[in-house]
Amino acid sequence: PPVALALLRLARKLPKDGPGEVSVLVVAVCAAMRHRDATRRDAARACLAKMGAAGVPLSKLLGELRSALPTGYMLAVRSAAVNSLLTATDALSDDAAATVAELLLEDLLGDAAAARDGATAGDHAAGSAAG
Repeated sequence: PPVALALLRLARKLPKDGPGEVSVLVVAVCAAMRHRDATRRDAARACLAKMGAAGVPLSKLLGELRSALPTGYMLAVRSAAVNSLLTATDALSDDAAATVAELLLEDLLGDAAAARDGATAGDHAAGSAAG
């Protein structure tokens, strides 16, 4: 991730392919968030926060997080990353605010909420006392 920040600064100075290279970097760092090692996820989350502070549009970061971390344990990772991004950025644009609201609704009312609540029958990953 620290290399990604250096590449970000370099890509922003490129006249022609800069925005495309920034997108590639964002995708790569968001993909690193899928790793099961918490240390790597922490480094990627810090890198994303620094990318947001460096001027990468928050809507781009949030959109990539949404597609990179769609289910399972990744939803909790995504929530922590969104929190880091919102903490690191000063202002929230209108398009980013809409994306944040959608992510919050998904987390509070969507699959993540159902997984936390165990609302549906048969959600047990391991055997249960009920058989």
